[in-house]
Amino acid sequence: MNVYLRSILLTLLVGAVLGTSIAYIGSLSYTKSIVGTVLGQFIFFAFYNRYRARKDAAAFTAEMTTRIKEFSKQGIDTECAFCTAPQFVPIRFDRDNEFECTECGKTSALYITVTSAQKTKPLDVSPLRVNTIISEEMEAREKIKQSG
Repeated sequence: MNVYLRSILLTLLVGAVLGTSIAYIGSLSYTKSIVGTVLGQFIFFAFYNRYRARKDAAAFTAEMTTRIKEFSKQGIDTECAFCTAPQFVPIRFDRDNEFECTECGKTSALYITVTSAQKTKPLDVSPLRVNTIISEEMEAREKIKQSG
């Protein structure tokens, strides 16, 4: 069944049950109580959906902030360009990667290069065969050294 049709039928069913109950308890008009409960449902869920959307947006923003903090913790061990003291430098791709040396206090920068490579497939060789080839190669090298 279509999602919209199902939703409307469910809204009308709930409205009819609540409207009948309200009409019976409050001695009100049956039609007015059903229309009132149906409209009340639309108003209630409009506010509820708006609240959930804001809550979800806030949670998403908090999650993205946490991810950015975690990504900023990635770094590299390097040396100062001036005094060659070892440094741990966080790497970020959204800003310059400059750092101040903890030893000499001078500012250095990291230059990051990205290289592309062709994707290769592993050789279809069993590990036993590879070990055999390596050991045969080692034996051949030993024989060459001994005879040479």
